[in-house]
Amino acid sequence: IDEKLDEKYDMGRLAGICEGRREGRREGALERNTESIKNIMTKLSYTAEQAMDLLEIPDSQRELVMSRL
Repeated sequence: IDEKLDEKYDMGRLAGICEGRREGRREGALERNTESIKNIMTKLSYTAEQAMDLLEIPDSQRELVMSRL
């Protein structure tokens, strides 16, 4: 029984699943931020920088967001 549990709940596999979920959340947040910035730019005539300021997008993420606009 212990061997089957070890196979089913292999720590490496669980770590991979957790990392995949984290990556999915990051990607989802980036997609939502990008869409929000596009909407702000369109509806309020803000620049991308102004929209990112409004949404408080960290400097570390701005280049990536800009590449998706």
